[in-house]
Amino acid sequence: MEELDKIIAKIQKLMKLAQDNPNDEEGQTALMLAQKMLLKHNLSMQDIDRKDRRQTDANIVETESEYLVRMPWWKSELHVMLAKNFRCKSIRRRYYNRKETTMIFFGYKDDVRIATEVYEATLMYLEYRLGRIRKEHLGVVYRNSYLQGFLHGIDERFRQQKRELRKFELMLQVPAEVDRAFKEMKLGSYNTTNPKVLNEEAYLIGYEHAKKSKLMPKEILNRG
Repeated sequence: MEELDKIIAKIQKLMKLAQDNPNDEEGQTALMLAQKMLLKHNLSMQDIDRKDRRQTDANIVETESEYLVRMPWWKSELHVMLAKNFRCKSIRRRYYNRKETTMIFFGYKDDVRIATEVYEATLMYLEYRLGRIRKEHLGVVYRNSYLQGFLHGIDERFRQQKRELRKFELMLQVPAEVDRAFKEMKLGSYNTTNPKVLNEEAYLIGYEHAKKSKLMPKEILNRG
């Protein structure tokens, strides 16, 4: 068992090196070596995640956002999108006694931290933009179309990064232990009703703002 722990530790070290250097030759070589070791010793990413779980038993955490009487559709959609792309699960929790709702990132501490930072930065940016829209009296249709465009733009940035970093696909998945712990909670699903895009100009402006904003990490795998 001690020998297996050493092998897993070496794989973890290689994967950490790959994560820290996703674009250079050293990082790519480290990833290939890690993959070869997984195959050679008949190990899976689940085995690596279980080892991480044993080493840091309290590493799975949850972080709540603000508490609102009614959670806007776009905040829910943004939260789900970021959770999916930062190896977390998104939970919407309703406190019926207080009549308040909050959004929760559930996952490993570092992943939750990054997802929370990007979520809060994006909310701050959007509150600024929505304030401008209100000030200019552009209306609800314009606002909702702008938000749809912005969210689609953010989603496209994630898709582009994933296409560029396809070789790192294993590292972008929700860890097995996080997925298992989430399923054990037996939470019900929730759906958001998104308004239709009725103002094409507002949609395109939101889309372009999302593509040009500096809210996202330089790379998905940049955990610095």
